[in-house]
Amino acid sequence: MYTFSDPKPDATLTETATERLRAAILAGQFADGALTEQAICAAFAMSRTPVRAALQTLAQEGLLDHAPQKGYRIRRQDPGLVAEAYEVRAVLEGLAARRLAELGLNEAVEVILADCVAQGDRLLGADSFDASRWREMNARFHETIIGGAGNDLLRATARLAEGVPLAAMNVIADLNPAPDRDLLRQAQADHIAILRSLRAGQSSRTEARMREHILVAGELIVAALSERTKP
Repeated sequence: MYTFSDPKPDATLTETATERLRAAILAGQFADGALTEQAICAAFAMSRTPVRAALQTLAQEGLLDHAPQKGYRIRRQDPGLVAEAYEVRAVLEGLAARRLAELGLNEAVEVILADCVAQGDRLLGADSFDASRWREMNARFHETIIGGAGNDLLRATARLAEGVPLAAMNVIADLNPAPDRDLLRQAQADHIAILRSLRAGQSSRTEARMREHILVAGELIVAALSERTKP
């Protein structure tokens, strides 16, 4: 079971609802699979507007399925499917990283990636780990590389892989009771190495580093998910 950090003090109602609902789903709080706005509003003592937005966000992340007139259901978390999604992500994001290294970093992309690395250092150095901020940073790092590759088909295909539950870029590769700082430090080291390779224009090395980075994250999530779904 994964316990996310408390919503940040400056979070909007929608962000708070999304954070709490995501944590509740991954913790198995809504075991029957069906979700209604009324039930979530009652459980979280929140109004319908932020809850409705949270449901839409988590459907986009792949945690929920939505059918018109039927509402939302928790999507089944299949370890095999998650593993396949990470294999696809590794190939696609490796290709994006290689392409970006070949094209060369422009100033705008480099500034964003460098800011992500700096933010990762700050988050890991803080006394209390902010999982929400980490997810945002991690998603921005990966999305910037994919966007910088300049390949619309690659970007669209990567989005399909992200539609698998727990395969999205803003999922932390940890389903244990608390974030594993050692694993997150390794992920941060990967980001630093990827940025260094991009700056050097090392296309093959950048691709290999990105592939390994994604595959390791996938292995961690699949292992934790397999343990949770044992009969």
